[in-house]
Amino acid sequence: MRPTCRIAVLALLTGLCLLPWSAPAQEPATAPETQPVMALQLQDLSWLVGHWQGEAPGGGVVEEVWTAPAAGAMMGAFRWTGGDKVMVYEFLLVEETPEGLVLRLRHFGKGSVAWEDKATPLNFWAKSGGEGTATFEAQTEKGWLRLVLRREGEGLVVVLERESGGPLEFRYTQL
Repeated sequence: MRPTCRIAVLALLTGLCLLPWSAPAQEPATAPETQPVMALQLQDLSWLVGHWQGEAPGGGVVEEVWTAPAAGAMMGAFRWTGGDKVMVYEFLLVEETPEGLVLRLRHFGKGSVAWEDKATPLNFWAKSGGEGTATFEAQTEKGWLRLVLRREGEGLVVVLERESGGPLEFRYTQL
């Protein structure tokens, strides 16, 4: 595939991450609820710390970097590249709140231009977790979103599920 075609395909896939898919909806085991789970603590996510790299669905390279918990938060960054172009950046922040853990996410394009409104990040509330796993859910105007993070052996798997469409799965190894 020519580099310009591959970049166009990756740009399309990136845009699809935020839009409902036209494929038939896959029903989740349970619909997301609005209340976070209080039992999951920030320290329970320590297994996420590190620099992770993998192949994006459809091609390209994805990276995530997570810092250790400190001062009630963990900071993360995500980058998806295709060839010599950056498809998307994400800034991620897991914070302790009185209501439970929340994963706040913002997307950025070239030039650090935010995709979301300045005052409104995507807020994913912790729903479940255990040793090496955590599930966060968000409600948006386009429906629910679910992020499932889990360790598999020495690797990291992140799955994005949406109300409309199939899941996107990212598999990483630690650098």
